[in-house]
Amino acid sequence: HLREMSRVQNNHKSTMEGTMEAKATPEPDYSAILAFISFFCFVFGTIGAVISFLYFRLKFKQKRGSTSLIFILMNIVDGIVCFLTLFLGISEINNRKAMAFGNTIFCDVWGVGWYVCARLSIFIIGVLSVSRTYCIIRPLSNTPLSIKNLVVMVTVYTVTMTLQQTFVFWLGGHYVYQEDFLHCSVDIFELLKTNGTHLYNAKTKILFFIFVPLENVLPLIVIVISCCLTVYHIVRSRKTRYTSVREVVTHIYPSPLQELKARATLNVLILTIVYLTFNTYACTVFILDSIEVFRDDDIGFLTHLSESSRNLVNILAWTFTVSLNSTCNVLVYFLRISPLREYTVNLGSAALAWVKAGFLGCRRKRRESRCGANGTTMRDERQRTPTVVHYQHSSVPTVII
Repeated sequence: HLREMSRVQNNHKSTMEGTMEAKATPEPDYSAILAFISFFCFVFGTIGAVISFLYFRLKFKQKRGSTSLIFILMNIVDGIVCFLTLFLGISEINNRKAMAFGNTIFCDVWGVGWYVCARLSIFIIGVLSVSRTYCIIRPLSNTPLSIKNLVVMVTVYTVTMTLQQTFVFWLGGHYVYQEDFLHCSVDIFELLKTNGTHLYNAKTKILFFIFVPLENVLPLIVIVISCCLTVYHIVRSRKTRYTSVREVVTHIYPSPLQELKARATLNVLILTIVYLTFNTYACTVFILDSIEVFRDDDIGFLTHLSESSRNLVNILAWTFTVSLNSTCNVLVYFLRISPLREYTVNLGSAALAWVKAGFLGCRRKRRESRCGANGTTMRDERQRTPTVVHYQHSSVPTVII
């Protein structure tokens, strides 16, 4: 009995020592990485989206088409997302204080804009992927995506998402800054919780399932099917008669614009893969969270991780996958579209020439700005003073201005 008590005491002592060592071990700090991601997305993503928007708008003016309009809409959405990422970085470098998010009106506007643009970005890439797959499978048929249809679909979806994200105001609530997720969001469970009810009641579970996993997983499934059909068609054609993807896609489009359409198809495929890379991870986290909610937090999939690691997993899934996806879209544009790079170089040269001309003009004005009492320059006085010249054979002086 004494030997058993001694063994229990030794085990308890070793357990306490291990707990103290675990507490003493500092957890990794990811704030620098998250701040860098935020500011990188803001600078590169916003500037790149603006330049891409100007380029595709110019193409749309030259030749009106639904593809150029889709890329214009994508750049608008990506630019807004990357701009909103700036406030994430500001809060991160200030130890995740609310900063601008502390203002209720700003938090509401930011939250609605963020979630609407996130949903709209997924919808647009889905429309682009499905329409391109349809053109590959049936190359001789006209594309069903006209400008009118595209505008109607995007408008209806935007209005629907805006109404969905503003329902909190009709219930008397507001967007609240969530320090764990580094952005403003709606806590459905606290909003719909009433006195005497459990936090995870049937209503909150259904709404959470609709707003989080369902709205993200359904578009993912559609885009995965579209991407698989495109890849399958390309691989099957390559196995039969062709030796490269470029030859396959060129054969699919028997028209004078074969090269351009081939590159456009590959660009859409790359954009789809970029979307799947980020959103597959995000949807996996959403599904795990949904399982925890439906099981009333009886199980936890990330409990074996440290607190900082769990926080990193959640903040990447809920926040930074959106901004990284938008930034990578802009990066794909610049890497794959050579006329866009030429347009950017020309735009930069024109801006540099304009700045240089303005700088030289300012220097010239400062050099000539030795003003007199009446506010005119010495050069102006010399120019305005008449010169009187007397010629030898004339008694009338000639005045030269």
